[in-house]
Amino acid sequence: MPPGVGGPHKTIAALLVESGAITLEQVDVALARQRETGRRIGESLVELGFVSEEDIGWALARQFGIPFVDIRPETLDLELVRSFPEGALRRLQVVPLFRAEGRVTAAVADPTDHDSMQEFERLCESPASCVAATPTAIGLALDDILGRAPDTGSQRFEPATEATLNVLWERTGQSFLNFHLTQARRLGVVELHFVCADGWLHVKHRAASRLCTAASEPAAVADVLLTRFEALGMKPLAGGDEHREFSATCPIGYLQQNVRVSVLATRRSLSATVRLLSDAIEPRRIETLGLEPLDLAQLREVLLQPSGLLLVSGPMGSGCGTTLTALLAEFPTEDGHWVVFTRPDRRPLVPRAVELVSGASLARWRRAAMVHALDGVALDGGLEGHRVRAVIDSATQGRWVLGRTDWEDSFALLEWLMQAPGGRVAVARRLRAVIQQRLVATPHANAAAPSGDGKDRAYSLDGPANPFHSPVFEVLHMTDALRQGVLAGASATELRAIADADGFRSLSEHLRSGVRRGRLDPRDAERAVA
Repeated sequence: MPPGVGGPHKTIAALLVESGAITLEQVDVALARQRETGRRIGESLVELGFVSEEDIGWALARQFGIPFVDIRPETLDLELVRSFPEGALRRLQVVPLFRAEGRVTAAVADPTDHDSMQEFERLCESPASCVAATPTAIGLALDDILGRAPDTGSQRFEPATEATLNVLWERTGQSFLNFHLTQARRLGVVELHFVCADGWLHVKHRAASRLCTAASEPAAVADVLLTRFEALGMKPLAGGDEHREFSATCPIGYLQQNVRVSVLATRRSLSATVRLLSDAIEPRRIETLGLEPLDLAQLREVLLQPSGLLLVSGPMGSGCGTTLTALLAEFPTEDGHWVVFTRPDRRPLVPRAVELVSGASLARWRRAAMVHALDGVALDGGLEGHRVRAVIDSATQGRWVLGRTDWEDSFALLEWLMQAPGGRVAVARRLRAVIQQRLVATPHANAAAPSGDGKDRAYSLDGPANPFHSPVFEVLHMTDALRQGVLAGASATELRAIADADGFRSLSEHLRSGVRRGRLDPRDAERAVA
């Protein structure tokens, strides 16, 4: 798009000089301005007042052998325009004109921006071709059809007084985000932070407990980043104080990187966090999680039971979802009816013959388990806080239930479950184990952290998929002694003493052991149990 367009024989500046619209001296001034700002030559000529937008549109059309059109809203296909995301149309500066014979024809402000053209073609889900139009005409047409866009960019992203654009990122933001994702993967970083401050967009890496500045860009690049987020599925920002959260898959060359994105915008600033998720192509097995050999053997024995309840607990980002799917892979799911209930923004990898259900059905999982006579249920969400008591409902009797929750103290969790009507008996009979887990940095993480000068580093990523973080597990098995304590109404402190006598090792003990053996970063281990 546009079809048949190869390398142009003459530049825009040459065409404008030939037509008498500008002089060679004015071209020299515009080129100097282009070097200062990083803008295209046509934009610099308009900014300096040497030519009009119509002159640039005419030159672009002649350069690429395509028509130049004067867009009139009354001639447009309103339904077609409204079928595209408004934010994408405005950021790509494009207006779809008509669809015919399986192809969409659109008016664009810059036919030279091939990345924007490809992004628009992906939105069309069909081939596309283009004609040239001015940015002002495109903006007015979109305002007329979709309503006037809120003017938020100039307030939110104020430029630095001495900002210079070293790299001119294309409008789609694809190369900008892909560049930083590639850097993060290579360095073993699991979080990218983009923060607007003092006229700059600062790019930061989280390595262990440290947040290190990797690069700084002019604040206007934040608009480029938002463009890419919208293309990946984020609902456009309206201009006020807002929060957006979504999951996406970013193609990086031949790789597919799964990410979780959180965007926090105010009227004058913006920050975004991009967490790099596992890009495994099949569910993990429990022997690959990093459990202690004794815990692994006991868990495998537990999972041979015909029914039961097993809870995986920990803060967000500690890998509970991965553990949940690894446990699920241990069951012969082909021999029964299993369903995973999950949030719409999480699509866990599951074994064959396992169904995924999300949305409003997540809140009705108990009724679904009973009415559908499910053999097993996995709950990847919906058990936060006091809602965890739902797992001792009668709907969990006689079937396996795997669930993740956010309780960070297993004995306080037991005490809470026991306080529900009939809770003692339900916990004693059904609960098999509680797994606490944390993701803790290794000493390599701080050693590999960027120095803050933005320069490239060469680090080896030999070994595990992420050598800079290690999962740490605490597994509380429901022994006979612990069941008796639950039935007797023991307190959390008393239950802890019973477990200790049975050989229980706490999360703190596992962390201290990891630090002593040089496997874990001391500061991050301390943070994990703070």
